[in-house]
Amino acid sequence: EVISANVANVNTAGYLSTQVVVKNNANQEESSLVLNLNPGGINQTNNVLDIAVKGRGFFVIERDQNTFITRKGKFSWRNDGALQHISGGLALSDNGHIYSPGDVNTSIKINETGEVLVANGSLGRLLIVEPEKNAELHPAGEGLYKVNKAKLIESSSTIMSGALNASNVSAGEEMVKMIEVSRHVQTLQKAANAYQQMLNTGISEIGK
Repeated sequence: EVISANVANVNTAGYLSTQVVVKNNANQEESSLVLNLNPGGINQTNNVLDIAVKGRGFFVIERDQNTFITRKGKFSWRNDGALQHISGGLALSDNGHIYSPGDVNTSIKINETGEVLVANGSLGRLLIVEPEKNAELHPAGEGLYKVNKAKLIESSSTIMSGALNASNVSAGEEMVKMIEVSRHVQTLQKAANAYQQMLNTGISEIGK
């Protein structure tokens, strides 16, 4: 299921691939899902409100009074002028939400530090963070991730307007994993068939 989800999202902007990690704890194997936080590539879109992070940083989004992080930097202006994420949440700056003073779609610029600029000044600087080491990130849909048991620290990553972060899924690696899992399943099937044949033979001999 994990491999299939990764392959299905190989072209999903901002998607973080998931890995299954198996640990041996007191002679018992425990498996857990871990997100790969390494950055993927960057795709040009030429839409000024498509924003990519260059590095390991994340945008901060507020939705339903909860805080999420994301690498899916697809934004637009809401009817009330607020800078809105594609998930419906609002982008957070270092000073709250970002609002436009009017129709600024043609004159807006976003520099490398995340400063949202118009002709008469700055509307705010996008908040870019990184989760602390060993943070637990849980997918919340629309490219959002909820952070548990960790703090968010300010990131030194820079911003690129007119582009989107690509998925960090390695299609080649996932296909190799898919082949390995398929072969493992085939091996188990053969073992089960062999056991079934031995069982049938044993019952036949007892019957005689």
